[in-house]
Amino acid sequence: MKNKLFYTLASFLMASSLNAQVVNGGFSGSLGIVENAGVASPWMKGCSYNYAFSSALNNPEVKQNNGDNYVELEGEYIAYQSNPYVKFESIAQDVGPLPAGRYTVNFDARSIYQNPGNPGILLNVKLKNYMGCSWDPSAPANAQELTETPDIPLVYNFNNYSVTFCIPDNLDGQLNILEFGTSQQYNTSISCDGIIDLDNISLTSTPYQFDLAYNYKIDCLTGLVKVKPTTPLDPNLYDMFFLIENNPNDPNNQSDAGDAVHDEIAWWGYNVDAQGWYTFSVPLDQGKNYYLKRGVWGDCQNWTELRKFNVEMTADQFDPSFTFEINCNENLEPKLTVTGADQMGKNPHHMFILSEYFPGTTNPEVQIESIYWGQQSNANNYQYQQGPFTFNHTLDPNRHYYVKRGVWDACTPWQESRRYDIYPQVCDPAPICDMYITALQPPCFDGCGSGKWLSEFQINPNSTCYNAIDYVEFNTVNNHPFGPVFTDNTAPYTVPYCTSGNYYVTATVHYLNGTTSTASYYQPACFDDPYIRKSTGEQDITSEEITLYPNPATNVLNVETNLDFDELHIYSIGGKLIEQHTHTSIDVSNLENGYYLVKMVKDGNVLSTKRFTKQ
Repeated sequence: MKNKLFYTLASFLMASSLNAQVVNGGFSGSLGIVENAGVASPWMKGCSYNYAFSSALNNPEVKQNNGDNYVELEGEYIAYQSNPYVKFESIAQDVGPLPAGRYTVNFDARSIYQNPGNPGILLNVKLKNYMGCSWDPSAPANAQELTETPDIPLVYNFNNYSVTFCIPDNLDGQLNILEFGTSQQYNTSISCDGIIDLDNISLTSTPYQFDLAYNYKIDCLTGLVKVKPTTPLDPNLYDMFFLIENNPNDPNNQSDAGDAVHDEIAWWGYNVDAQGWYTFSVPLDQGKNYYLKRGVWGDCQNWTELRKFNVEMTADQFDPSFTFEINCNENLEPKLTVTGADQMGKNPHHMFILSEYFPGTTNPEVQIESIYWGQQSNANNYQYQQGPFTFNHTLDPNRHYYVKRGVWDACTPWQESRRYDIYPQVCDPAPICDMYITALQPPCFDGCGSGKWLSEFQINPNSTCYNAIDYVEFNTVNNHPFGPVFTDNTAPYTVPYCTSGNYYVTATVHYLNGTTSTASYYQPACFDDPYIRKSTGEQDITSEEITLYPNPATNVLNVETNLDFDELHIYSIGGKLIEQHTHTSIDVSNLENGYYLVKMVKDGNVLSTKRFTKQ
């Protein structure tokens, strides 16, 4: 029985396990053919691969350059059709039995021509369990070898090269011969020859050095587990994470029996974020226990793993409390605004739910609207926001409401707080609505007769709460209009008055919610206003000289006059030119209902102005 609490299955290959090594890798001693009078000992002639299969043709030679010894390996291949000429040289050394593992052979080499104009020869580096050639009678029946062929370009100067061998477990302690030999190019139809010189040969055990350590965290908004290695992994190794559901009958993690893989991240399918975290795609289940294991393996590296236990979603404590306030908007609609308690850096889901409350009934609550976490948080990083948040629903002052707020995440169940003391009131326009009257320009026209002046006033459309108006009652103070109080129930809420002297225009504004407010405007007597008595050049014409009929007019307005004029201009009551006519019968069917002015113009001068009503 094995204990799973926290362990590593390791098969690291340590350099201290290697007793074998290369002797005389620099070929010190006498010069000459290897093996002659102990030249280059303990190096020996390797496999004699030549046309005669004769070791006499294998003559690796130790030479010297600037006082430095090196070995020269020649090679020649002439591609005759029936019987090619082959002569290649090699050297070998018994380095002792090599345990299974990863080894690196380092050496200096150069490749030069014997005869220019050919592609040169190759160098084979081998680990073997026999000296000589596999066809030699002395070769074992189970001859084994590993071969690497480094690329040695044709250069005159020595350069450093290395090859790596992986001795598998089934060859543990069996390979003991290190051999260097020349050979022809891979294409046997190409003739080639050359020389490869070697120096400074060494053999070392080079097990992979890596750190299995990793961190993990749980995103409690999603229930997903993220893992992050603490150090980069050797690119020649493979890496894998497993998220495993622990057998509930084995709470102490004593055995793998009954455990189930919940999810995995394979080395070929990593999806890493900018901070180096890898995310499992299957969320954790609340109440279940899991563990993580990370495994590393590769050539010359058996599976090695590190486990971390008791990976589970732990319930957190959140504060579901909140405050609220009822505010009236410019439409005089009561709206509910809620603000949640600060979660002090925690990031739960949260939701506000507005319901109508019917205490003491079989159905005491009816949900109206909710504001959920997706509206309150940034969906990319789940950044928590506490508010304030305002419901779209317009509260009814005749009804009772309550609000509950819930907070939760994948680790923590729903926790909620409720407020039942929500009693909306009718919105008072006084502190909200800035309602005021404006005089349309020009405000006075001599269009009423009997010494009265025509003025028009309007509830300014820029007034606060303008869209909440139901209707408006206009009146005057200190002077009386011709007619009763004027009521307008359609925007833009305007009124014309025929007045004289100084006076106030008052407006009682009735709102859709049943409340009222008032506004007033002081209008001085028109004859005191230097800007609006008459337009420049307007003649003094008595009203009896001009007659408009029918007035009000629906389709056609007739102008009867004995004056000589050029054009009749139709203006809005606000002074905007709308139409120009040269005849006395005017089609007004396309005009909107309301008050208009007719100006009689001669030689660019206004002779007179009269008012008419379109209905």
